[in-house]
Amino acid sequence: MEFDSIMQEITAGLTGKSDEDIAHLMKQAESYKTHPFAKEIARACGRLMFELIPDEKKEIYDIGGFDGIIACELKKKRPKANITVVDIDKNGLQKAKDKGLNTISSSVLSLPIEDNSADLVLAL
Repeated sequence: MEFDSIMQEITAGLTGKSDEDIAHLMKQAESYKTHPFAKEIARACGRLMFELIPDEKKEIYDIGGFDGIIACELKKKRPKANITVVDIDKNGLQKAKDKGLNTISSSVLSLPIEDNSADLVLAL
């Protein structure tokens, strides 16, 4: 079965109820973990799950985001999301703060972020 057909089959099972749909997508991604398209299916299901999370509950971290230029663009698309720039450069973080972004001064080696608390992590 081709990737597009698999994704059509998976999305046909969506109900419009975010909690049920996220559980469905997780189950589907797990069921295809040995399939030749496993990585692509997992990524597509992950993107769909991310879209199902209400914006105000989304936790997004931009690791090494310096002045927040990428985070700022993302904030325009997801204004209710909680977006935080993490960097060790205090000058860059001040610029990110000036753009209205949350900031954390930290090295990537010792992030003060709880496990499983992020919905999306950018590390560009």
